[in-house]
Amino acid sequence: MRILICDDEPLIAATLSEHLELCGHRTSVFHSARDLLIDFDSGRADVGLVITDLCMPDRDGLRLAETVRRLEPRIPVALMTSHALPWNDEDLRRRGVTCLLRKPLHMHLVEAVAASALDTAAKGTP
Repeated sequence: MRILICDDEPLIAATLSEHLELCGHRTSVFHSARDLLIDFDSGRADVGLVITDLCMPDRDGLRLAETVRRLEPRIPVALMTSHALPWNDEDLRRRGVTCLLRKPLHMHLVEAVAASALDTAAKGTP
């Protein structure tokens, strides 16, 4: 199963992808929500996790999370941010966010999120 990574900062997206691939995961990197959704629409069957930044120019990560979860409720969405958020955990869950990853990212936490999401996807449970 693939992990889709969306961040408009190429260095962050590439670093995250490289780390996850070193851990044995397959990733696809996108620098806009639009491009991710085009890929997602044509190949969502092999997607096990979406990791997206909150602040992006074309569509923020919350809107992307809502769209992904509306199209495919089984796929978890992790939201990355360095900003303080006005929403609590329940608000984020209602908007489609499965977990929150604070920047600067701690790669061991990212790997734990990825492993858990892909294990759940492999078992076929939501």
